[in-house]
Amino acid sequence: MLIFLLFQRFVTEQLVIPKGTVSVSIDGLVGPGLVERKQSKENRREVSTFKSNN
Repeated sequence: MLIFLLFQRFVTEQLVIPKGTVSVSIDGLVGPGLVERKQSKENRREVSTFKSNN
C-alpha cells in the first residue's frame, strides 16, 4: 500500500501560491472523501493530508 503524505506548507512553498488557496483546494478533496486530514498529536498546528482509502 502506498501512503501519500502532504504538508500544506510544503505544497504552498513548492507551488508558490497562497496558503488559503491550498487550504480551499484540499477542502475540495476532503469533501468527497478523496483525502483525509489528520492533526499531529505532538504539534496541534501541524496537519497532515493523506490519500483516502475510499
